[in-house]
Amino acid sequence: MIILTIIFYINLVLMTLLFSFAVIICLSITIPMNKTANFVHFMGRKWGKCLLIFFSVEIINKSIIANDKPLLIFSNHQGILDIFLVVGYINMQFRYTAKESLFKIPIFGMMMKLAEYIPINRSNAKSAVKSLDMAKIVIDDGKSVLIFIEGTWSKPDGKLLRFKRGGFHLANDLLIPVLPVTIVGVNKALPGDTNKIKSRKIKLVIDNIIQPEAYKDLSEEEFQEKIRNIMQNNLDTY
Repeated sequence: MIILTIIFYINLVLMTLLFSFAVIICLSITIPMNKTANFVHFMGRKWGKCLLIFFSVEIINKSIIANDKPLLIFSNHQGILDIFLVVGYINMQFRYTAKESLFKIPIFGMMMKLAEYIPINRSNAKSAVKSLDMAKIVIDDGKSVLIFIEGTWSKPDGKLLRFKRGGFHLANDLLIPVLPVTIVGVNKALPGDTNKIKSRKIKLVIDNIIQPEAYKDLSEEEFQEKIRNIMQNNLDTY
């Protein structure tokens, strides 16, 4: 797996440079300014799939997603491959929340800004509130938002961490459909405590959409437990 790990990181750098260059060229020639973020995210889907070509990716799709209404997407978070997986294989326009430091990475951070992804600093309460306000604007604009509701990578054993409350506040404020997705196997493929590839099998479970009528009368704790049970069942099953 050592050789595969080296090839993966070389591919990561090369594909990021290649797709960034392609985005810049297209934006300077043909793409109107009001379509910039959508185009960058579209290119990101191609980028994400290219970065996972060395892995066996299985998509378990339990729901038919229509692109006519925005969704609030809740995902667990197992490691670095998660972003490539959700961006590459959730076939819709969405923006995701990501820690502020990622936006400072040369080239990669610039692409994240162009795509209008949402920076968040969970150690700063004002920053966290601002990020939720940005998410509301994205949803009001008709696009979906993905939140890694654990807030950080789970442990190498894949066990779910305690959920952050922000996403659930957002759902209750806006009362929009919620889509749970579960990432399976990234904790084994590229564990958070190492930079070495250990396995090549990863899965993304796209669950049934939860309509507001199914959660609006639940307490926040009950809603969290509902999402946790869905994700834990997928982790145990797949």
